[in-house]
Amino acid sequence: MESAQNQLGGLFYISERAPGLREAEIVDGIVLPAGAKNRRLDITGCLWFGSERFAQVLEGAPDAVGSLYDEIERDARHRDVRLVWRGPIAERSFHRWGMKHITGDDRDEMGQVVSDYLGRHGVTSVIRDETPVQVGTRMRRAFTRLTARA
Repeated sequence: MESAQNQLGGLFYISERAPGLREAEIVDGIVLPAGAKNRRLDITGCLWFGSERFAQVLEGAPDAVGSLYDEIERDARHRDVRLVWRGPIAERSFHRWGMKHITGDDRDEMGQVVSDYLGRHGVTSVIRDETPVQVGTRMRRAFTRLTARA
């Protein structure tokens, strides 16, 4: 049995971007500091942000990932933070990235990242018994609706 020290956990969340938060503020205030902090905590992941939303995958020791997620929930730059999936993972998907980031409103790209990540870790049911591909498709549709309202 694997020791608690060697166990890996992952999580995926989405949130709304706080009104008026500029891209430069995200890169300088979130992406760059988070990359350094995540390396110290041995957390890896990927952050996607568009004009209205964030979506992020975090990987590492379950306690460290959970503590970081708790901080994100309290961060005023995020609103309506929603945990999509959390669970054990066998290996990291973003092992070279303290904080990989993807920008833009390309819903297809983000949906594919989500589908690939969840599928890679054997997640067969996430929300309402949906497959990772169905979650990715639903996210693309949701991002399309959010963008259309703007």
